[in-house]
Amino acid sequence: MRLFNTLSSKMIILILLIIIPLVFLLVFDNYYGMQLLRKQAALSNSNLLSVYMAQLDDQLDYFTNYLKISAEADPDIHNYVNSAGGSTERVQAAERIINKFYNQIKYQNGIHLFFLYSESEKNLLLASNDIERYNEEVLSEKIDGLIF
Repeated sequence: MRLFNTLSSKMIILILLIIIPLVFLLVFDNYYGMQLLRKQAALSNSNLLSVYMAQLDDQLDYFTNYLKISAEADPDIHNYVNSAGGSTERVQAAERIINKFYNQIKYQNGIHLFFLYSESEKNLLLASNDIERYNEEVLSEKIDGLIF
């Protein structure tokens, strides 16, 4: 018992009584902070992904409506689809369509390629910002494979 009555032993016990709870508090605080940061990072990433997906959905809806309106209201598309294979009306309609596509694609950031495919003629009209990226024959074969 004499060992616990010395001044140095009392100082050591006092220091341990102060330091041990502080170490546990530090470990707990560090663990809690890491968990909180993980949750906030996951929530931030989830919110960012949700916003990005909503923007993509809005763009897809816009372009879908744009293409539907263009297909329904454009007389050149109707002339191209309904005219005979080599008629001048069809060739002129194709030229006007290509010109419209090239003019419109300049203003559409989300669209890289406009195309109009004639299933009966197996003909592909193509307009792109970067035409070298899209090989017309490969695209035509892919579309034929999709249509059956």
